[in-house]
Amino acid sequence: ITQLEAASDITALDHTTRLRLVTTTARDALGEARRAVHALASPRLDDDDLSTALTRLVHQITESSGIDVKFALYGEPTPAPYDAHLLRICQEALSNVAHHADASRVMVTLDYSVEEVRLDIRDDGCGFNPAFTHSGHGLPGIRQRIADSGGVLEIETYRMAALLGLPA
Repeated sequence: ITQLEAASDITALDHTTRLRLVTTTARDALGEARRAVHALASPRLDDDDLSTALTRLVHQITESSGIDVKFALYGEPTPAPYDAHLLRICQEALSNVAHHADASRVMVTLDYSVEEVRLDIRDDGCGFNPAFTHSGHGLPGIRQRIADSGGVLEIETYRMAALLGLPA
């Protein structure tokens, strides 16, 4: 943009040179953007479908955290453009559980139906207040990925409801 703005203030002879520079700069920026987007994609999905990638993720989290994490698949898996988002959401949610929930068990469910794909992550941890603004990037990142996918995020935290004296 800066190069294009500068091109409006130069002579016709320098104009061609400036446009070449703008083209080169734009191509470099596009290449960087493509590399950044590719880096965000999970290598877990390079060779596996989402359900297989989630199975491996659950196993990894169980091994690294000692939390008993189980995975269940319902319906017929269908590849979708938001599979990488679902995988990253699950990774972040399980990371949050491992670091903050003091949980001993987690159940991850991937349910394919005609109307939707539902990823459900439930744990027996301490709960939290979803309205509280957290300093981390986990929950905001999950919210953004779900919004980008056109999905809906539902957070239920029964232990927090019990602590507040609310009906569970």
